[in-house]
Amino acid sequence: MAGFDMQKAMKASSDALEAYMVNLAGSKRIAEAHAKYIRALYEGLIRVGFSADEAVRIASGAPLPGTR
Repeated sequence: MAGFDMQKAMKASSDALEAYMVNLAGSKRIAEAHAKYIRALYEGLIRVGFSADEAVRIASGAPLPGTR
């Protein structure tokens, strides 16, 4: 049985993410859905008491749906 090739697995993961991002860049519908998600996350954070600066940092660092 062959051993697990971490380098190969990471390359495959990186390639898949790159393909996803290229597809995202070409899809206005997907980009708009992600923008709505980020806006809703930001506004939700504000509603529960985070400052605007905290909400921006959290929302900007949060993974987009489907990317993890």
